[in-house]
Amino acid sequence: MKKLKSLLCILLIVLFTISVAGCGGSTSSSDSGSSSSGTEASSSGGGSGGNLKIGITFPNFAIYPWLYEKDTMVKVADEQGHETVVVVAENDINKQASQVEDFVKTGCDAVIVVPCDSDAIVTSVEYCFDNGVPYIGVGKIPTDITKAAYVYPCDNYEAAQLAAELMVERAKEKGDDKVLVVEIVGDLKDINGVERTEGFQAACKELGIEIVDSIVCNYNNEEAYANLNAVIQKHGKDAFNAIYSANDTVLPSVISCLRQNDMFFPYEDSKHITVTGIDGDPTAIGMLRSGEIDGTANTDFGTFGEMGMLGAIDAANGILKEYPDNIVPVPSVMLTAANLESFGDSIWGIMAEKAQQ
Repeated sequence: MKKLKSLLCILLIVLFTISVAGCGGSTSSSDSGSSSSGTEASSSGGGSGGNLKIGITFPNFAIYPWLYEKDTMVKVADEQGHETVVVVAENDINKQASQVEDFVKTGCDAVIVVPCDSDAIVTSVEYCFDNGVPYIGVGKIPTDITKAAYVYPCDNYEAAQLAAELMVERAKEKGDDKVLVVEIVGDLKDINGVERTEGFQAACKELGIEIVDSIVCNYNNEEAYANLNAVIQKHGKDAFNAIYSANDTVLPSVISCLRQNDMFFPYEDSKHITVTGIDGDPTAIGMLRSGEIDGTANTDFGTFGEMGMLGAIDAANGILKEYPDNIVPVPSVMLTAANLESFGDSIWGIMAEKAQQ
């Protein structure tokens, strides 16, 4: 009888242990090879039961900002005990759409997307909505966001406003009566390019800045150089005292063109042409330090990552907002040579600059 009781006790202990193991927290891990959409995947997680599973897709990791953004997302999720599955679309809109479907089908509680294309990703937004999985857009947002849980765009209007305000400040310091600016537009097929143009033109109207000419460069240095040179030939060397670039990518060509036309003068010179950009990338950081440009409106990718992940966690827990309250712009700050070092290593461009050394 005693043996029978002992055996029953052992059996109960074993069954209880199995039950606890089945109900307790776990950390799932994606195959480090190809997922069903043929892309590299990685995952992390920890903590107790009830963890969320967040799917994240990026166009690529060829540029440092998106790596930094991804690392921030994973860190925030890890700190709260949630699992992340990260995939790369390799700039393929069809592959990214397939990845979003995979996230939904494999039980992700929310999906974070840095889209390859603002138009193409709308179908994925609708797919997530129809299947009850929150869609979180970060950076480049879909052209239709009414069915997204949250979107976190760059506050392009604020960034453009900061650039215009810096030009006015510099003009006063130099004793110029008015800001006469050449506007270098990015890519008008990109929502960021559109908003940075609209924002700057609105700021110019508000602040009394005259736009001498606007040129499109499509984020291409050769186009920027050629088109700015054409503006100089058309209007003359004294026609403008400021240049606004809607992105930092083409700033090297801007300065090169000014030098080639004997129009580059140091900040202290009354002939100095104020040059501002947007993004705060490593090239712009270096050009701030060298005195080649006056400012760049920093859009911090770490903040994008943090806000995007926190939004995904909220949405997965049922904390949702309807359009247009689902739009949460990420703020910008104007970086200048005077304030740059005060930010320490908190600026992504400085981090990337150091990583490249």
